[in-house]
Amino acid sequence: MQKARKDVARLDHTMRLENQALLKSDLDAEQQRTIDLILSGSLRGLWDEERDHNA
Repeated sequence: MQKARKDVARLDHTMRLENQALLKSDLDAEQQRTIDLILSGSLRGLWDEERDHNA
């Protein structure tokens, strides 16, 4: 859930910069879709992007 929140927050920020902000209901739906996507795949590299970004 934490990973999905970060990903959706990044998406929301980008959309706001482009003056295309999403509604809260759309953000909630996107977060759930992201969670489902994460859980349906391999969890092995779940935090690799986060580690690479902070290195």
